[in-house]
Amino acid sequence: MYNVDSSNVKSIFSINRASAFQVFYSLVPSHLAERCLLFCSWFVYFVLGSYIALSTSIIDTKETNDMYLSFDNSTTLYFGSVEKPTHPLTKFFYLPFSLLHDLFVKYGINEKYFSLIVLLFCSFFVAASVFFCFKYVQNIVKIDIWPALLISVFYSVFGGCIILSFTPETFTFSLFLLSLSVYVVSFILIVNQKPSIWYYIVFGTLIGGQTVTNAPKVAIPLLYEKSSFRQKIVKFIIVVFCISAMILMRYKFDLLSFFMLIWRGQVNIPVQIFLCGIHLFLIFSVAMYLFLR
Repeated sequence: MYNVDSSNVKSIFSINRASAFQVFYSLVPSHLAERCLLFCSWFVYFVLGSYIALSTSIIDTKETNDMYLSFDNSTTLYFGSVEKPTHPLTKFFYLPFSLLHDLFVKYGINEKYFSLIVLLFCSFFVAASVFFCFKYVQNIVKIDIWPALLISVFYSVFGGCIILSFTPETFTFSLFLLSLSVYVVSFILIVNQKPSIWYYIVFGTLIGGQTVTNAPKVAIPLLYEKSSFRQKIVKFIIVVFCISAMILMRYKFDLLSFFMLIWRGQVNIPVQIFLCGIHLFLIFSVAMYLFLR
């Protein structure tokens, strides 16, 4: 009979506290260039967004679909998301904003103030993404501070960053989470550590819950881990489980009804979910090739 090695199970779920604190402190701006980049980009994004919000009705309008560049601001901000399979947890991420908006409406407060609060967070998410880009280029790629700063500033003026800085959409939060996860896992790997299973659970849930098709990106570090193949398989299965659970939780895990709705064409399962499965399969195939050859 096969016996499960309890030490392997514990090692998978264990957390290196020293490494965790090291990662946490690495996320804090440590010198003047990092502080200037973070707060200056945050300030510039917020000023730009404030001008747009106060002079237009981009944020506080109640139009539900395709406001500009195919963004669904009000659908995301006020209603969570209508696409249950692709954005399963977006409604919960934006629930505080929905509740805050209800308070503004209840007490008759000008909704422009609500727009400014939303902009404060949107601009911070994009500014933090620029900051993580700088940290990655400097600490992971090992580029000198001035070229790294130049690359980060160049990245900050991309059209996508500028638009997302005043756009309360799933892309804004996804940009922040993906930038954070890439830097965190790269930092862990570069100090010769291996990501805990909790990294895959937490970031897999947050990133996949925001946009399901981004969830396979959380599994990519498995290709670079210095751990046993069995542990890689366990972590991969957990990522797949998190994705499946997030999709099905919006349907109360009623598998029969869920698949019947798909069969009848009443649930729109877009091509993105199929591509998500393809991505996971490709990552798994590459992992099998690298670690079994």
